[in-house]
Amino acid sequence: PPPPTPPRRVWRYVAFLRRGFKLVYQDLMAQDRVQLPDRWVKELYGSKDAEAKDGAKAKDGKGAMPAVRGADVMAQIVLDKIAADRVHRGKSAESPATIAKMGKDGVAHNGVQHMSLYVLNWFKVTHGTGAVFKKHFKSFTKCLTGLIEDESSPLHDFALLFGQLCGCFSWSGRISAMPHEAAEFLILHLDGVQRLIESAREQGLKELGDLVEQVLNRELSV
Repeated sequence: PPPPTPPRRVWRYVAFLRRGFKLVYQDLMAQDRVQLPDRWVKELYGSKDAEAKDGAKAKDGKGAMPAVRGADVMAQIVLDKIAADRVHRGKSAESPATIAKMGKDGVAHNGVQHMSLYVLNWFKVTHGTGAVFKKHFKSFTKCLTGLIEDESSPLHDFALLFGQLCGCFSWSGRISAMPHEAAEFLILHLDGVQRLIESAREQGLKELGDLVEQVLNRELSV
């Protein structure tokens, strides 16, 4: 036989809990959501209200780029930015290790672009500036935010770091955008950081310590 129908008071209590949850936690959940850099929001939606509505409709990840494809795109963007920054720094009269102050337009005086601006331009070069660009870039941002929110994904840490480099954040403070100077330092010395990670995996802690000392001495002498 089918289970008995719960009394009306049970449904009233369930409705009360739903209203209470909405009143108490809805604002907190909105504050905790991943926020895209302002220039991305302006490019895609024109306003934060439009972004919020679009995000609400895409909670199930509909329209998001596949996770592995998104990670490949992020990795390629990082590699291309490292190469582009080397060209700009090579043309500057300053030391190649100098991290120039970022202008309001997202470009430093030595030509180095803020990561969020570089990502935008990368997609425009790859997909043009019209509807095709918006389709691919929106798909990418949905993939990025989805991976940042999914802490169980093996790609979560990489996506989180990429997002922080670009300036993604949450109003609650759960996710903080990386300051430009820190982001550029990390990108500038990514080769050294990668060598440290590879050494830790392949050679062990003693060799890692020696390599850390070598890298630090090299960077401090620049």
